[in-house]
Amino acid sequence: MISLSLGHFIFGYATGLVALILLIWLTRGVFRARRDCRQKRRAIQCAHCGVLYEDASAEPLPACPQCGQPNERFSPPLV
Repeated sequence: MISLSLGHFIFGYATGLVALILLIWLTRGVFRARRDCRQKRRAIQCAHCGVLYEDASAEPLPACPQCGQPNERFSPPLV
């Protein structure tokens, strides 16, 4: 049997808990960054009327839902 003092047990438990919370926090941050990147790729701003809309289709020139003009996809500026 392994002899373990109460102080060492509490220290190990607290360290493991902090490590688990850090791992969850970092994982959520990575998934949030991926989701934001995906949403930015779908964002399109109409060159004619200026409306910003989201288009998930694979069309190279999606039409604006407000004025109907075809628009090229672009990478929005990182602000």
